[in-house]
Amino acid sequence: MARIRLRTLVMAVTGLMAMSSVAASAAAPDAQNAPVPAKPNNDLICHTNVVAECYPRVFEPTHEFQPVHADQDIPAGLHVRLNINTGEREAKIYNKSEDVPPELEGLPVDRSIVVVDPVGADADTDSSVPVPPRGAPAFDPAGAIKDPVAKGGDSTEALNFFQSLDLFKDMTSSTPFAAHKLPQVLESLDLVEELAHDIFYGLQVVEDAAATRQLLCLAGSSTNTEVAQKAAAIIGSAVQNNPKALAKVEEQWDAYKATVCGEGVSATLGDSVFALYKPFTVSPAWARSRLSVINGLIRSEAIMKDFLASGGLDEVLRLLIEDGETDSVAHDNVRRRAAHLISDNFLDESMNARVELWPKQDGTCAKDGSQVSGNCWSSQIEKQSKTHIKDSSHWSHELWVMMQAHAIERTREEL
Repeated sequence: MARIRLRTLVMAVTGLMAMSSVAASAAAPDAQNAPVPAKPNNDLICHTNVVAECYPRVFEPTHEFQPVHADQDIPAGLHVRLNINTGEREAKIYNKSEDVPPELEGLPVDRSIVVVDPVGADADTDSSVPVPPRGAPAFDPAGAIKDPVAKGGDSTEALNFFQSLDLFKDMTSSTPFAAHKLPQVLESLDLVEELAHDIFYGLQVVEDAAATRQLLCLAGSSTNTEVAQKAAAIIGSAVQNNPKALAKVEEQWDAYKATVCGEGVSATLGDSVFALYKPFTVSPAWARSRLSVINGLIRSEAIMKDFLASGGLDEVLRLLIEDGETDSVAHDNVRRRAAHLISDNFLDESMNARVELWPKQDGTCAKDGSQVSGNCWSSQIEKQSKTHIKDSSHWSHELWVMMQAHAIERTREEL
């Protein structure tokens, strides 16, 4: 796709919005010198007690672009644009005599998108790559994260959320499991879990290092599996599809993994955070929550290294192949989720998997497939696929096919 200069992109976006506005109203002024409408008697919006900071509920246009507040209503028929330097909407009285960018000719104005290459993609070889204007904010792939309360969200809900985080920080190793405290702790965990799916609140969770440390400790505790499950679900929700939250956890990761949770405990979080088999045998729901945590965390390169170094793959394989009393529908659903963790992070490039990290099968696994180690994946998953050959929906079939495809591709690259 041909590159379009930044100025052209601004014109294109402006033209799109302008033409869309015209379609919305036939009452737009025709000429550049059309009189400015008289100020309507609008209600005011005031977020503070300072009268000077109030503004009309309905935007009052002029012939010059002015910023539009997020909670203002925009009358029909205006020329509206997005200021790419500030991220704010701006509007003015529409002037149909303004030129329409040639890039928009023949395009449906209500659905068209103009795509440009990333800034600086080929700056060394192509002088046409657009350069950001002086003073423009740095590009952030995660975008701005807005406070829901500032957008009219529930302030009471937000207050309860932050009070719950404070509760987590103030807990000792025995607090959450004391009979008189347990109901309050469970209620707080439920509230935070519900909100942690939101990008803003997920970031708030992990920005509070003390609360995050306590949640990680709770997620690994076997004293109360309900508490452990909810704590794990919060961390998993906070970092899932939230790159800023994951980056914040990565900043504190060395401190977190050195944490010892509670008196008389010798193991650190680094020793236990990737453990899956014990939660699996105790509670499928707990194991499922821990898989969610691990799946989110190992998207970080630094945390992925610790996952591999601590035998995380061995732990997942053990979960997948151990039978006995853990062979039930609930446990098989957990196994299916574990298989997806492997495919999404190590085998499926369409999911941005790190295929180069998948261990090579070097023949050191026992022939009967009895070992549980990174070298035994092929023999173990092939065995599972053959054992469940009559069940076409079994998780092992898809995983085995992907593993074979990966092995073929790796062999081709090595030749």
